[in-house]
Amino acid sequence: MKIKSDNYLADYRESCDVDLSRGLSGYIRNRLDNMAVRKNQPDRHALFLPRVCNLFGLSLEKQLTVMEIGCGNGWAISYQSPKVKYIAIDRGSVFRTDLESRGIEFHEADVETTPLPIANQSVDLILLNHVIEHIANTDYLVGELRRALRSNGYLYIRTPNLAKVGWSFWDDYTHVKPFTESSLDHLMRTHNFKKAFSFHSDHTRIMIDLLFQSCFRTFVFGKFGGGKEIEAGYSLLDN
Repeated sequence: MKIKSDNYLADYRESCDVDLSRGLSGYIRNRLDNMAVRKNQPDRHALFLPRVCNLFGLSLEKQLTVMEIGCGNGWAISYQSPKVKYIAIDRGSVFRTDLESRGIEFHEADVETTPLPIANQSVDLILLNHVIEHIANTDYLVGELRRALRSNGYLYIRTPNLAKVGWSFWDDYTHVKPFTESSLDHLMRTHNFKKAFSFHSDHTRIMIDLLFQSCFRTFVFGKFGGGKEIEAGYSLLDN
Protein backbone atom coordinates (compact mmCIF):
# COMPACT_ATOMS: atom_id res chain seq x y z
CA MET A 1 0.00 0.00 0.00
CA LYS A 2 1.36 3.41 -0.96
CA ILE A 3 2.13 6.09 1.60
CA LYS A 4 -0.56 8.75 1.81
CA SER A 5 0.97 11.76 0.09
CA ASP A 6 -0.74 14.39 2.22
CA ASN A 7 0.39 12.65 5.44
CA TYR A 8 3.99 12.65 4.28
CA LEU A 9 3.85 16.29 3.19
CA ALA A 10 2.13 17.32 6.42
CA ASP A 11 5.02 15.77 8.34
CA TYR A 12 7.41 17.70 6.07
CA ARG A 13 5.51 20.90 6.88
CA GLU A 14 6.05 20.33 10.60
CA SER A 15 9.78 19.80 10.04
CA CYS A 16 9.96 23.19 8.28
CA ASP A 17 8.83 24.90 11.48
CA VAL A 18 11.86 23.77 13.51
CA ASP A 19 13.95 26.65 14.91
CA LEU A 20 17.23 26.75 12.91
CA SER A 21 18.50 30.11 14.15
CA ARG A 22 21.05 28.85 16.69
CA GLY A 23 24.72 27.90 16.46
CA LEU A 24 27.08 28.28 13.52
CA SER A 25 24.53 27.11 10.96
CA GLY A 26 22.07 29.62 12.42
CA TYR A 27 24.65 32.39 12.04
CA ILE A 28 25.20 31.42 8.38
CA ARG A 29 21.45 31.36 7.77
CA ASN A 30 21.07 34.84 9.25
CA ARG A 31 23.92 36.17 7.10
CA LEU A 32 22.30 34.67 4.00
CA ASP A 33 18.91 36.10 4.94
CA ASN A 34 20.50 39.56 5.15
CA MET A 35 22.24 38.99 1.82
CA ALA A 36 18.92 38.07 0.23
CA VAL A 37 17.16 41.15 1.62
CA ARG A 38 19.88 43.35 0.12
CA LYS A 39 19.04 41.75 -3.23
CA ASN A 40 15.34 42.53 -2.72
CA GLN A 41 14.52 38.87 -2.13
CA PRO A 42 12.44 37.48 0.75
CA ASP A 43 15.05 35.26 2.45
CA ARG A 44 18.04 32.96 1.93
CA HIS A 45 16.03 30.33 0.06
CA ALA A 46 15.66 32.75 -2.83
CA LEU A 47 19.44 32.58 -3.37
CA PHE A 48 19.24 28.90 -4.32
CA LEU A 49 17.94 29.27 -7.88
CA PRO A 50 20.48 31.95 -8.92
CA ARG A 51 23.25 29.60 -7.75
CA VAL A 52 21.85 26.72 -9.80
CA CYS A 53 21.48 28.94 -12.86
CA ASN A 54 25.05 30.19 -12.41
CA LEU A 55 26.31 26.60 -12.34
CA PHE A 56 24.67 26.01 -15.72
CA GLY A 57 25.60 29.41 -17.16
CA LEU A 58 21.92 30.34 -17.37
CA SER A 59 20.97 34.01 -17.22
CA LEU A 60 18.09 35.13 -15.02
CA GLU A 61 17.85 38.24 -17.17
CA LYS A 62 16.11 36.18 -19.85
CA GLN A 63 12.68 34.57 -19.79
CA LEU A 64 12.91 31.14 -18.13
CA THR A 65 10.46 28.39 -17.31
CA VAL A 66 11.57 26.48 -14.23
CA MET A 67 9.86 23.33 -13.01
CA GLU A 68 10.41 21.68 -9.64
CA ILE A 69 9.26 18.12 -9.06
CA GLY A 70 8.67 17.15 -5.45
CA CYS A 71 8.45 20.84 -4.59
CA GLY A 72 7.23 20.60 -1.00
CA ASN A 73 6.67 24.17 0.17
CA GLY A 74 8.52 25.55 -2.86
CA TRP A 75 11.52 27.04 -1.02
CA ALA A 76 13.82 26.18 -3.96
CA ILE A 77 11.67 28.22 -6.35
CA SER A 78 11.20 31.28 -4.14
CA TYR A 79 13.45 33.62 -6.18
CA GLN A 80 11.27 36.53 -7.24
CA SER A 81 11.51 37.72 -10.83
CA PRO A 82 8.88 38.65 -13.42
CA LYS A 83 11.03 36.85 -16.01
CA VAL A 84 10.79 33.42 -14.37
CA LYS A 85 7.72 31.23 -14.75
CA TYR A 86 7.48 28.51 -12.10
CA ILE A 87 5.76 25.16 -12.36
CA ALA A 88 5.55 22.98 -9.24
CA ILE A 89 4.62 19.31 -9.14
CA ASP A 90 4.06 17.12 -6.10
CA ARG A 91 2.13 13.97 -5.29
CA GLY A 92 0.08 15.72 -2.58
CA SER A 93 -1.71 19.04 -2.32
CA VAL A 94 -0.75 20.22 1.18
CA PHE A 95 1.10 23.27 -0.17
CA ARG A 96 -1.14 24.01 -3.17
CA THR A 97 -2.70 27.17 -1.69
CA ASP A 98 0.67 28.54 -0.55
CA LEU A 99 2.26 27.94 -3.94
CA GLU A 100 -0.59 29.30 -6.02
CA SER A 101 -0.76 32.43 -3.84
CA ARG A 102 2.82 33.09 -5.02
CA GLY A 103 1.77 32.80 -8.67
CA ILE A 104 3.24 29.32 -9.10
CA GLU A 105 1.47 26.90 -11.42
CA PHE A 106 0.85 23.77 -9.33
CA HIS A 107 0.00 20.23 -10.45
CA GLU A 108 -0.67 17.22 -8.26
CA ALA A 109 0.72 14.12 -9.97
CA ASP A 110 2.41 10.78 -9.35
CA VAL A 111 5.44 11.28 -11.58
CA GLU A 112 6.46 7.63 -11.27
CA THR A 113 3.43 6.28 -13.09
CA THR A 114 1.74 9.09 -15.03
CA PRO A 115 2.94 11.57 -17.67
CA LEU A 116 3.98 15.00 -16.49
CA PRO A 117 1.08 17.43 -17.04
CA ILE A 118 3.39 19.58 -19.15
CA ALA A 119 3.61 20.16 -22.91
CA ASN A 120 6.54 18.78 -24.90
CA GLN A 121 9.70 20.92 -24.91
CA SER A 122 8.21 23.63 -22.68
CA VAL A 123 10.67 23.88 -19.77
CA ASP A 124 14.19 25.34 -19.56
CA LEU A 125 15.29 23.98 -16.17
CA ILE A 126 14.00 21.12 -14.02
CA LEU A 127 14.89 20.72 -10.34
CA LEU A 128 14.92 17.31 -8.60
CA ASN A 129 15.94 18.25 -5.08
CA HIS A 130 16.11 15.01 -3.08
CA VAL A 131 13.41 13.38 -5.19
CA ILE A 132 14.97 10.75 -7.44
CA GLU A 133 15.81 8.46 -4.48
CA HIS A 134 12.05 8.24 -3.81
CA ILE A 135 11.26 7.00 -7.34
CA ALA A 136 11.45 3.28 -8.17
CA ASN A 137 10.75 3.64 -11.90
CA THR A 138 13.43 6.21 -12.66
CA ASP A 139 13.62 5.34 -16.37
CA TYR A 140 10.01 6.40 -16.83
CA LEU A 141 10.52 9.67 -14.94
CA VAL A 142 13.73 10.62 -16.74
CA GLY A 143 12.06 9.88 -20.07
CA GLU A 144 9.31 12.33 -19.10
CA LEU A 145 11.87 14.93 -18.03
CA ARG A 146 13.50 14.63 -21.42
CA ARG A 147 10.15 15.10 -23.14
CA ALA A 148 9.33 18.23 -21.11
CA LEU A 149 12.72 19.94 -21.55
CA ARG A 150 13.44 22.28 -24.40
CA SER A 151 16.47 21.66 -26.59
CA ASN A 152 19.53 22.76 -24.60
CA GLY A 153 17.47 22.39 -21.41
CA TYR A 154 18.99 21.56 -18.03
CA LEU A 155 18.32 19.14 -15.20
CA TYR A 156 19.50 19.66 -11.60
CA ILE A 157 19.64 16.69 -9.20
CA ARG A 158 20.50 16.27 -5.52
CA THR A 159 20.46 12.84 -3.93
CA PRO A 160 22.31 10.91 -1.19
CA ASN A 161 25.54 9.30 -2.36
CA LEU A 162 25.26 5.61 -1.46
CA ALA A 163 29.05 5.28 -1.51
CA LYS A 164 29.22 7.77 1.38
CA VAL A 165 26.02 7.26 3.37
CA GLY A 166 25.99 3.45 3.24
CA TRP A 167 23.15 1.69 5.04
CA SER A 168 21.93 4.95 6.59
CA PHE A 169 20.31 5.61 3.19
CA TRP A 170 17.50 3.36 4.36
CA ASP A 171 16.91 5.36 7.56
CA ASP A 172 14.35 7.34 5.55
CA TYR A 173 11.55 4.83 5.03
CA THR A 174 10.45 6.63 1.83
CA HIS A 175 13.78 5.97 0.08
CA VAL A 176 13.54 3.29 -2.60
CA LYS A 177 16.35 3.93 -5.13
CA PRO A 178 19.96 4.58 -4.03
CA PHE A 179 22.56 6.10 -6.36
CA THR A 180 26.29 6.49 -6.59
CA GLU A 181 27.91 9.05 -8.88
CA SER A 182 28.53 6.32 -11.45
CA SER A 183 25.02 4.87 -11.40
CA LEU A 184 23.41 8.31 -11.69
CA ASP A 185 25.66 9.20 -14.62
CA HIS A 186 24.84 5.88 -16.27
CA LEU A 187 21.10 6.50 -15.93
CA MET A 188 21.42 9.97 -17.43
CA ARG A 189 23.67 8.86 -20.30
CA THR A 190 21.13 6.18 -21.16
CA HIS A 191 18.61 8.97 -21.74
CA ASN A 192 21.10 11.11 -23.71
CA PHE A 193 21.89 13.66 -21.03
CA LYS A 194 25.41 15.04 -20.70
CA LYS A 195 26.92 15.89 -17.30
CA ALA A 196 27.60 19.59 -16.78
CA PHE A 197 28.91 19.39 -13.19
CA SER A 198 29.01 17.13 -10.15
CA PHE A 199 29.86 17.94 -6.51
CA HIS A 200 30.20 16.11 -3.19
CA SER A 201 27.61 18.29 -1.55
CA ASP A 202 25.13 18.78 1.28
CA HIS A 203 22.89 21.55 2.61
CA THR A 204 25.56 23.13 4.85
CA ARG A 205 28.13 23.22 2.06
CA ILE A 206 25.63 24.84 -0.28
CA MET A 207 25.05 27.58 2.32
CA ILE A 208 28.81 28.10 2.66
CA ASP A 209 29.12 28.27 -1.12
CA LEU A 210 26.44 30.96 -1.20
CA LEU A 211 27.93 32.90 1.69
CA PHE A 212 31.42 33.05 0.17
CA GLN A 213 30.12 33.35 -3.41
CA SER A 214 31.81 30.15 -4.64
CA CYS A 215 35.34 31.28 -3.65
CA PHE A 216 36.09 28.02 -1.82
CA ARG A 217 34.03 25.72 -4.03
CA THR A 218 36.91 23.40 -4.97
CA PHE A 219 37.70 22.73 -1.31
CA VAL A 220 34.13 22.71 0.05
CA PHE A 221 32.87 20.19 -2.53
CA GLY A 222 36.09 18.22 -3.05
CA LYS A 223 36.22 14.45 -3.16
CA PHE A 224 37.83 14.17 0.26
CA GLY A 225 36.45 17.23 2.05
CA GLY A 226 33.02 17.27 0.50
CA GLY A 227 29.62 16.11 1.69
CA LYS A 228 27.65 12.90 1.42
CA GLU A 229 25.26 13.99 -1.32
CA ILE A 230 25.56 14.05 -5.07
CA GLU A 231 24.77 17.47 -6.50
CA ALA A 232 24.81 17.19 -10.27
CA GLY A 233 23.70 19.03 -13.37
CA TYR A 234 22.94 17.60 -16.78
CA SER A 235 22.30 19.22 -20.13
CA LEU A 236 20.00 18.07 -22.89
CA LEU A 237 21.63 18.76 -26.21
CA ASP A 238 18.82 17.55 -28.45
CA ASN A 239 15.23 16.49 -28.04
